[in-house]
Amino acid sequence: MYFLVPDSVFWPVALLRGLNCWIFVFCLLVNHYSIINIMSNRSRWLTYRLKKSAKALVITLCSILITHHARCNTKRVHAYIVVELDTGKILCKKNINKECHPASLTKKMTLYLLFEALAKQRINLCTKFRVSRNAVQQMRAKLSVLEGEMISVKTIIEALIVKSANDIAVVAAEGLAGSVENFVSKMNKKAKQLKMYDTYFKNPSGVPNTAQVTTARDMAILAKALYKNFSAFFGAFAMRSFVYNGKTYYTHNHLLNTFPGTDGIKTGYTEASGYNISVSIVRYDEAHCPIRLICIIIGQESRLKRDQEVISLVEPLLLKRQAYFYNANSVPKDSQRIGMCIEQRPSQPIFVRAPICTKDGTRLLIEEYENKHKRKCFANITNCLNKMRSTIRPSQS
Repeated sequence: MYFLVPDSVFWPVALLRGLNCWIFVFCLLVNHYSIINIMSNRSRWLTYRLKKSAKALVITLCSILITHHARCNTKRVHAYIVVELDTGKILCKKNINKECHPASLTKKMTLYLLFEALAKQRINLCTKFRVSRNAVQQMRAKLSVLEGEMISVKTIIEALIVKSANDIAVVAAEGLAGSVENFVSKMNKKAKQLKMYDTYFKNPSGVPNTAQVTTARDMAILAKALYKNFSAFFGAFAMRSFVYNGKTYYTHNHLLNTFPGTDGIKTGYTEASGYNISVSIVRYDEAHCPIRLICIIIGQESRLKRDQEVISLVEPLLLKRQAYFYNANSVPKDSQRIGMCIEQRPSQPIFVRAPICTKDGTRLLIEEYENKHKRKCFANITNCLNKMRSTIRPSQS
């Protein structure tokens, strides 16, 4: 019997989290010993043991109620939203205005301010920022850089997008604003400018903090702003891997490899938030006109369920718009670096017919999907007609 308590709960509750199991075992032993005493007629110990057993049971029940109440008060919010980028129309939604924790989706705002500095030429890809002791002391996930080391902006962007490194987020914050506090102030100011009214940042990385909150709607606003305001840099979100100090780091966004048309942007996870993702998918219709959707998932139970939910939400919307093709030349190869993503755009698109991704993970060609859908519809119509015939009574002559 083990009860999870969030870190934001005061220390006595956190202490009870570890003691619950042992208290319960102790109660069982005391109760068992009391029963043995009753059976052996050792009456002089009976009253004492029953009192001890009752006290232990009361302590256990109180600790269970406290931890259960604490967990219920910090229950994860499951929310999603799918937005068509060109029109801004919300295609499907759930709990889009409910307060939740962004986790590493926070780094989208950190990257926004970094891209803004690049666009205004205050820095360039070769600019280097110093690693402070505060950055080294950040919690995982980290790039594990050393104090005093100099990190280029190009490496910072790679580490934030692919590795989602918390220490590098602090390096970027201190390099751009002088301190984390100043940078967080700029993050909140920019959030208000983008009309993200329900978002409040406390750190640039997304590490657990109860005061750092957002909504699915605000995360969609930020994703759209990144694409529209920094389209030249948006290709960086499609990177699958990068190399640092001889070690290769791979992306946490597995949809880049499994769901055709995905070209970004960011994932996140903490115990309080659950599994989050902000993803951009672009497909093309028969006339090769692009249809781009932004999908935000907040608070899923696992990475697999999160990815499956994205597919189950987005695939029917793309089929409804007859967006059957994707550009196979839009996602950079693993060997391509961030500089190539930003400075070079694919000259000639390669349009490929995308397979249909179903909920069970199988892939079908569009013709197979349409035939299967027609057979299913025909079977449903046939069943309905048979039921109607069986309910109609023959007319009396």
